[in-house]
Amino acid sequence: VVVEPAGDVYRVQVEVAEEVEYHPLTGVPRHGSAATQPRLWLHWGLHRECLDAWMCLPDLPPGSEYNDCDKVKPATRTCLVRDTDDDGDVTVRHRGGFPLRFARAALEIPSYYAPLELDFAIVETKLVEAGGGEVTETFDGPRRIPWPQGAFAVPLGMSAGFPAPLGASRMGSGLTAGAPGWVNFALHSAQAE
Repeated sequence: VVVEPAGDVYRVQVEVAEEVEYHPLTGVPRHGSAATQPRLWLHWGLHRECLDAWMCLPDLPPGSEYNDCDKVKPATRTCLVRDTDDDGDVTVRHRGGFPLRFARAALEIPSYYAPLELDFAIVETKLVEAGGGEVTETFDGPRRIPWPQGAFAVPLGMSAGFPAPLGASRMGSGLTAGAPGWVNFALHSAQAE
């Protein structure tokens, strides 16, 4: 995940790498048309205070849909687009000697929402032909805390501050340059080392 302040928005880019299975007889990585692959989604929301209460942007990013399956954590779903070649086949790249498929999504979060956290999980949806055409969903999040209690979190509008001037000050130009709406808190402690 890469976050860049850009004027009045934070540009968030998410890249997901999936392991590729090998064909048992030929030893060649299995990959095919993007249309035959399960779909990957970025299932995300924003929060300031309560981890269990997500908020969604009023204007959905392109390629996104509102998802309220979980009434406690309504979320936005943005499709992760897989890398493909000119024929529409999913490309396989090797990183560290492992064959991987990559999928990406880009979001823009207005900076006036900051400071907050972008919380997300990755969802894989598959159409099960044998099940009468039903769609199954598999959530992937942090290993120690499974979904729906756990989600990855990325802070927006927060970073290390500056030691001066003391007190709260709006970030502007010079040493305290920052994104719109940023505030610096500098405190003095006689006991600090």
